[in-house]
Amino acid sequence: MAHVDVSWPELVSKIRCGCESLTELVVDDGPDSRAAAAIWKLLTAPEHCAVVDRCDVYLERHGLQLESLCRQIVARGPFGHVVEFGAGKALLGRVLQELMPGAAVTSIEINEGVLGFDGAHAARIVQDVNDTERVVQLLRGLQKDGRVCVVAKHLCGSATDALLRALVLSSVDAVFVAPCCHSKIKAWDGYCNAKFLADRGFASHEWPMLIKLLAVSRLPLDTTGDLAAERCFSSWRRWESTFGGRAAMLGLGRRARLLIEEGRAELLRAAGFHAQVVEYAPATSTSENMLIIAESAPKGVPAAIRMPRSGLILHADGGALRVAQYLMELRGAAAAQGGDLLWLSIVPCSDDAVAILGLDVEHLLASVKENAALLAQLRVVSNIYPFSSSVLSLDELPFPPQVQGPFRLAVTPRSLMSKVLEMASAAGMELSPKQFSATVSVCRLWDGSLGYSCLPRGTWNPVEDLRSWEACPLQLQGEEAAVCRILYRLEEWRSRLGVIVSGAGVLLHTHQEEAWRKALEASGAKLASAHEASIVIVDWKRSFSDGLALLAESPAPLAIAVIPIAVAAKQGGGKASRASQMLEEVGRTLSGKRLSAHHLLSNRDQERTIVLRSITLFLDVCWLRICIV
Repeated sequence: MAHVDVSWPELVSKIRCGCESLTELVVDDGPDSRAAAAIWKLLTAPEHCAVVDRCDVYLERHGLQLESLCRQIVARGPFGHVVEFGAGKALLGRVLQELMPGAAVTSIEINEGVLGFDGAHAARIVQDVNDTERVVQLLRGLQKDGRVCVVAKHLCGSATDALLRALVLSSVDAVFVAPCCHSKIKAWDGYCNAKFLADRGFASHEWPMLIKLLAVSRLPLDTTGDLAAERCFSSWRRWESTFGGRAAMLGLGRRARLLIEEGRAELLRAAGFHAQVVEYAPATSTSENMLIIAESAPKGVPAAIRMPRSGLILHADGGALRVAQYLMELRGAAAAQGGDLLWLSIVPCSDDAVAILGLDVEHLLASVKENAALLAQLRVVSNIYPFSSSVLSLDELPFPPQVQGPFRLAVTPRSLMSKVLEMASAAGMELSPKQFSATVSVCRLWDGSLGYSCLPRGTWNPVEDLRSWEACPLQLQGEEAAVCRILYRLEEWRSRLGVIVSGAGVLLHTHQEEAWRKALEASGAKLASAHEASIVIVDWKRSFSDGLALLAESPAPLAIAVIPIAVAAKQGGGKASRASQMLEEVGRTLSGKRLSAHHLLSNRDQERTIVLRSITLFLDVCWLRICIV
């Protein structure tokens, strides 16, 4: 085929014109407490111990996506039969089954032998969605005990198009499809509604460039100079001026994505469905956050719930992901106990900052102090910056505040401080670092905008030492501070891993034996020999290989080891690669034992905590963990 040049300005013009006739994208990315509770219970259930060892990965990103998606589906239900395509481990279908008791679930997956969350009244079928004839037969042959809905979360590339082609030939009541991986649609004819694009002036030879521009929308929203975000954007930097800057490029990528999804929705409309495209999940949890919803006979569109732009920024140097995981665990556990959500959402803003979103900033501050004191005690979080609203630039900050001063400024990043000071002075604000009655907070958010708040000193005092939230149980000072930190590490093991040392005999392999001995005695444990110990603890940094041998030889039913990932540095690669190498080595040495790996708050970035249990003990502790949390 002869090469055909594609003009970027012409393509951009077509995208803009093509979107003009479309209805405004509805944002409906709010959370759901019932779904949050169901997800937490499933991820921590003993019977699913072989499905997933760590719930943090699911909670920090997939949990928020599942919550909103399930809320969309249940609001349009109930459904008697849920058919999930690209089911994988079938967590989505199982959560829906929990939220709609009595519903049957059919999980359709191309890969054999996938171990999933399938529960009662669930069937699993191995089937390639590209076999349209077979998929249509499957859908027509369903036992219909009530309305039938088809769901698919992140069905890759043209698999979404293949499914939609089958659905227009079938008889289902509702469709909920969240597409992804558009770059895998290599050709124009792989898309299910090329006519939709052709009617808007697009030609087949423009497809590769349209998909390439759509890929820009997957780039990080960050505009703060974060190194990871800069690396992701580096290959596109030379095009910034052509498209009018990074924000404009991201916007065009989103428009290209919307065009593609609207074409897919239009195919369903032509088949008699009432269809719409909604933004169902926060862009911070996934860039693939558009959902196609189609119903044969809609009962009414539920009111949209949009995530607020108010909350707290927690500064955690290098620990944003760990903090986000921990906060999502607390949130899920509270919901599972029948309570309200502690906070609506968690957003990692960078490697060093996490946003907690909620409607009431004062309530969030109180909730973090009450429920997440470990963040301060383990010195993972150093500063908190509240924000009750957001603005696009410093010039839009509402100076002076409508409350009585004097004021203290709390600004992050520090590079903003000089400009904020200049603006505060120009606005006639009285400033005092000590004798202040209110604090003005200005913080950079995940999308480059600025969070702002002005709170009375009694509500938020940035000078307060966060460790004062909860006094150390033994009030230890100086050299004894190491004992205090170990006590909080043991508390984290208890609350997150279900490991209780009280009353246990412990065999230690550590370079801080005296500090560990005092902490264990304060916790009701005692040191024991290799044959008497019920728990083995290894925390010996560079001499970890000796501790690994101890783990392999010990008959104790429970062992915990803090793995120094830096030891694997000689093997090359980045931190993630070294962590993988080290865990593989541990797995080979300890084959035959139940092993799970965790990145806890008490870990430095160069450490992982592994837990080894006998299978019987593993099931017992899983149940205990649910009861504790």
